[in-house]
Amino acid sequence: MDEKIGIIAGKGKLPKLIIEELNKREKTVYTAILKGFGDPELSNISFKSGIFKIGEVSKILKFFRDNKIKELIMAGKVEHINVFRDFSPDIKAFSLLKKLKSKNTLSIYSVISDFLESNNMKLVEYDFLLKEHIPPKGFSVGKISKGMKNEIDQAFAIAKRIAELDIGQAIAFKDGIVVGVEAIEGTDEMIKRVGKYVKEFFVVKVSNPYQSMSFDMPVVGSDTLKNIKKCGGIGLVVEGDKTIMLDFDGCMEYSKKQKLFMVAL
Repeated sequence: MDEKIGIIAGKGKLPKLIIEELNKREKTVYTAILKGFGDPELSNISFKSGIFKIGEVSKILKFFRDNKIKELIMAGKVEHINVFRDFSPDIKAFSLLKKLKSKNTLSIYSVISDFLESNNMKLVEYDFLLKEHIPPKGFSVGKISKGMKNEIDQAFAIAKRIAELDIGQAIAFKDGIVVGVEAIEGTDEMIKRVGKYVKEFFVVKVSNPYQSMSFDMPVVGSDTLKNIKKCGGIGLVVEGDKTIMLDFDGCMEYSKKQKLFMVAL
């Protein structure tokens, strides 16, 4: 990894966590904060930063070029519903949209990656920065009966199929039935929606099979667990080695205290 590195920062705690880890490694961080998504406070922990609208591809590219950035990390949520509402593409962004064969994750990643390479930049994997925040396969908290284990396995297999279809990365499950599927609203809103109709469900969050470790890794955290608890859920299942768990220790403490199970398959 170069001494200089660029970050394109969306919503959530992940960009801050990555920048803090890069600072520990004495990397010089240049952050493009996406307006309406990324936290403006990221400028306080970045060497240099700018705030850009999501469609201002030319300005973002110029920011990184002017600072001689060759490696980039994309981190943080950009909810699809806000993109559809607020997206005003410049000429470069419009040309990228025309290259999309579809709007699925693989196509978007491929177009972005090719575009950066054509401009002498590349997306880099960031999972190595967050080893302490990625639960391994087999990780678990809480007691799980044999019957619940069978349900978890069933739900996990269904969640992977749904992710493969690029519908969403999460489902809610109870008594052998899918009671909620994440779509455009995101995981947290799906949990709230399910909680209006069902109690004692659990949530499964998985990676897209076309996912790269440099793009769109699933993220959960203590806020996810609090949301599950508040809405009447009983546990969280994630994909081991491929999911970032923000505040790992805090998640374990909260899970034990509230008697929520956590499993990584």
